Amino acid sequence: MSSQNTRFHPYDQSTPSLNNLLHQTEGSSSLRGLNNHHNARGEQGGDSSPDVFTDTMGGGSSVLFRREAARTETNPILEKILQEIGNLLTKVSQVEIMSTRIDQVVQATSLLSNKIDDLSNKMDEVIDTVASLSSGQQVLSLSNKVDHLAATVAQLTAATQSAGTSAAPGSNLVATAPAAPAPWTVSTALKRVYQVAYALVTEAGLEAYTAIQADGNVLQRSLFNSIKQKVLAIGGQWVVQHLPPTINGFQDVPAGKNYNKLVKDAGNHAREKMHLLVRSLVLTNIRNPRDPSPITAPVPNIKKLVHRIANQFNTNPDKLDVDPLWEKTPWAQRLRVAYLRREAMRVVRGGGNIWARVDLHLRRLHERGPLYTTAFYKLVYDQDCAMFKSNICFINIPANVTFALPSDEEIEVEMNTMEPQPAVVQ
Repeated sequence: MSSQNTRFHPYDQSTPSLNNLLHQTEGSSSLRGLNNHHNARGEQGGDSSPDVFTDTMGGGSSVLFRREAARTETNPILEKILQEIGNLLTKVSQVEIMSTRIDQVVQATSLLSNKIDDLSNKMDEVIDTVASLSSGQQVLSLSNKVDHLAATVAQLTAATQSAGTSAAPGSNLVATAPAAPAPWTVSTALKRVYQVAYALVTEAGLEAYTAIQADGNVLQRSLFNSIKQKVLAIGGQWVVQHLPPTINGFQDVPAGKNYNKLVKDAGNHAREKMHLLVRSLVLTNIRNPRDPSPITAPVPNIKKLVHRIANQFNTNPDKLDVDPLWEKTPWAQRLRVAYLRREAMRVVRGGGNIWARVDLHLRRLHERGPLYTTAFYKLVYDQDCAMFKSNICFINIPANVTFALPSDEEIEVEMNTMEPQPAVVQ
């Protein structure tokens, strides 16, 4: 019993723990075996444990291993290395995932490329088929089809008329329905509305350049309606042949829309041409991005201005010089040209849309009455003549000059001092 009690028990409460073994001091002597180790521990009565184990086979004294006492301090370099290893493993995992996705994209791209090649081959086959049909004259053009249809209709009409004249009285004839009229299209002759628009945009009687209605009322003297009235005044067979047809007194709706679009486009071209003239030719070298050379040409006076506009819009058929044309130019048109130049200069200095400005102010003049309108135009005209009577370049005009329109106070003063004269058309 005593021998059993003295035997080494690995799980006995007095068995030295691994922690105690690691913290044992190096001053303990070597033990000869496990039994000696147990006896020595019993004699000491404590947890003293050696840190050196010797060979128990044959009583040799060779050292199996030696373990130094564990240290409680942490090694920052080791921790940094472990952390970097963890980060590297994470990056490796991400690269593997990305590589898998790239392989999928490459595979999808290859599949798409194959489909494109197949589609290209099919397209080549279609082109070859069409080319062979065309070379074999098996494809008829639209023009040929129309000509063939027209010839067929003409033959049927002639046959019907011949049958009607030669048929015996009382014979039964099959009534044929009249052919549907062809859709209305804009003829080449109708495109003369552009010339009409160019001629009208220079007139002083226009009450609006872009607007068609005001407060729900149609502006009869707008550029749009003036063009339509001018074309309608041509009259005769020309109107019947080229204008949209009327059914029971009403114009065909689709044809009317196409015609209105043509008139609007013509008016827009005329306005833009006038604006370009007023901005470049009229206000010489205010803006000339195509010519970076120094500005030396002076701004033309009102006489030269009217002459240039007439030549550009083909309203000077006799090719009159400046003074003869000036004598033939109505007073109201001189005033309107001076006003348009003023609005163009305001746009150059202050920005905005010239025709929106003009339409708005023409509406205001119409509301203020003929006397106010005449005084306004006269002030603008006199100021224009005074500013551009000499050879002055636009760049020499001070930048603080805004070319503002006459104020109400100035117009009222002009109304009181103005000599009696015919009112300007509003």
